[in-house]
Amino acid sequence: MHAEKMNGNFMLKEKTEEKIAAYIEYLKKEHDLSVSIHPAGKYAYVFFRAKKLRDYNIHTNPYCFRVKNDRANHRKCIRCQEMVLLRCKSDESYTGVCYAGVAEYVHRISVDDTVAGFISISGYRDKKILPGKDKYYDENMKKEEIPVQLLDTLISPLSIMIEKLIAEIKCDDDEDDVYSQILRYLEEYHMDVSVHELAERFCFSRSYISHMFKKRSGYGLKQYCNLLKIKDAKALLEGTEMSVSEVAFSVGFNNFSYFINTFKKVTGKTPLEWRFDRKKIHI
Repeated sequence: MHAEKMNGNFMLKEKTEEKIAAYIEYLKKEHDLSVSIHPAGKYAYVFFRAKKLRDYNIHTNPYCFRVKNDRANHRKCIRCQEMVLLRCKSDESYTGVCYAGVAEYVHRISVDDTVAGFISISGYRDKKILPGKDKYYDENMKKEEIPVQLLDTLISPLSIMIEKLIAEIKCDDDEDDVYSQILRYLEEYHMDVSVHELAERFCFSRSYISHMFKKRSGYGLKQYCNLLKIKDAKALLEGTEMSVSEVAFSVGFNNFSYFINTFKKVTGKTPLEWRFDRKKIHI
């Protein structure tokens, strides 16, 4: 009876994930929206379990990738996200501009009156910034106004679906909390991170971090970070005309051959083959 219940819950979660992913793809294709989901706290673990949604946890704009390639700038991005979460405690949705001049629409994700994260519709130009600031900025920021009324209508159903998914995925012990914090940290800093850095930040030994992470994720730290880098690379290959070498550098690979080999190991295809196949899908 217990096994049947577990299997039923798993199937329910899978269906919810599929609906969310399909809806995000609809928003991207039909409304040209840059959608990303940013879980807070322990809910990072929830999204690790939601395999179909992992690719939607990043801003895919080339300008954002370029900014985050500088670690000091990346830390500013993290602080901006923390401020967004604070604002979400009082406002269900709002618009704002980050320190790098990217305007976005934000919609809160709530669970039991707690902020579980937020949905971002990003990539809009700050009207105060004149053309010529940066080539990547000029080429990749949308010039139109943020369609707030339309987004209020389109994004509310997405937040409800995500809240439903969270309710279907259990995350309840102390180790889950530590693990979820590490996952969230890696989502932001996977371009350049070490076990030593994680051990210092989370106050555990390097041995504990290594073994616990391998046990929970099934991956070594470097292997897992490479998976995240490949996820970033796929977003740039699909959403931009950047060359493969530019993509490799932007996501944190300094060795081009290593990037090609890692990408093929993860996807079964070279970056150019993968990009070609994705373009055929959208024709």
